[in-house]
Amino acid sequence: MSVRLLFQISFLLFTTCVTAQQVWTEINPFEGGLGLTINSLTIDNRPIVVVQEVNGQGSAGVWEYFQNSDSWERLGTLPFELEQVRSVQFSGNDELYSITSPVGNGEMSELFRFDINQKVWSTSLLSNVLARDDNNFFAASSFRLDDEVFIATSAGETWAFNIENESLTQRASSPNVTPRNIGFSIQGFGYVMYPNATDEAEADELWRYTADIDTWERISFFPDGRRQSSVSFVIDNRVYIGLGDGDIETGIFHFYDPDLDQWGVISPEFPRESLTTSFGFAVNDLAYVGVGEHYILDGDYTSQVWRLDSRLLNVSNRQIQEISAYPNPVKERLYISAFGEINALRIFDIQGKRVDFNQSTKNEIDVSSLEAGIYFLRVESGGLIYSKRFIKN
Repeated sequence: MSVRLLFQISFLLFTTCVTAQQVWTEINPFEGGLGLTINSLTIDNRPIVVVQEVNGQGSAGVWEYFQNSDSWERLGTLPFELEQVRSVQFSGNDELYSITSPVGNGEMSELFRFDINQKVWSTSLLSNVLARDDNNFFAASSFRLDDEVFIATSAGETWAFNIENESLTQRASSPNVTPRNIGFSIQGFGYVMYPNATDEAEADELWRYTADIDTWERISFFPDGRRQSSVSFVIDNRVYIGLGDGDIETGIFHFYDPDLDQWGVISPEFPRESLTTSFGFAVNDLAYVGVGEHYILDGDYTSQVWRLDSRLLNVSNRQIQEISAYPNPVKERLYISAFGEINALRIFDIQGKRVDFNQSTKNEIDVSSLEAGIYFLRVESGGLIYSKRFIKN
């Protein structure tokens, strides 16, 4: 038997074994229930879930998940202030941090720390304040770069929180984020995704922050419409985003690869559609997604947790979809190449507004009438939507 034949047989056996296993596996439910506000993060590679504003069943507090025993432990309750107001939460060394915005005309924000080893809270006042937006509402997304956590607020502010000296420093203006939006960091850059509030925008926007030059840049659009309260986690320098309240409630998880500036889709889909509340986190190659209701519906209260083993995603599932647009930059005609049939094309400007163009064929469009600048091309193919950025000279 030849070496080549042995290799082919081994590959077939490996593929059969992998596809026979479950990529998504339901594990023990989350014992804390799901509140109106729930946040998840990892502290020193320890998965932590914070539940606030619980209705119906469940217990507000700080919870830790233990992978080896597939079990949950409530590490502590929440201070009264954190049960009543919205806050931004993030990790720092062995502590959970939570910063609130004053409800009234307060002059300072309050900093809460929770030591996950000692299981105790401490608090102090900060010299600066995280402002609320014009509607007196506070929401924020955060990401960590080295020893600083960057906070983008609904008031359009960016704050850098230094973990060592616990100080806040204001940075460049940020996108106006909305409740429960996504913040993450990959390879030294920070990212937030948030819904654009303008009527012309048809998809959430992905922004990148560069700390060295203190600059925000819109880099892409979410390929599946608008989302709020989405689940996200980062594995192998890719962010995975799914679920949430949006245009379509599906189990599809998209992933974004910053190196290639392209979106892809994993398969199989998440076994459940988005419910009213969800959370997600990743530890090494494993991701965990919790879904449920934050109130009782006909006596059916759920808080399911599913585990995703990214190692079982075969090459075809993890492969970036073959969508390309060229030449880039372009002056007159832009050509689109797709793995499948192209069903529809749309172009948006840097503000997220849809712009008109002349389409010669399904794979060719005339962009000569567009003003010079950065644009985003949305391609509908095979029931999915992909986003490509191009420059018009």
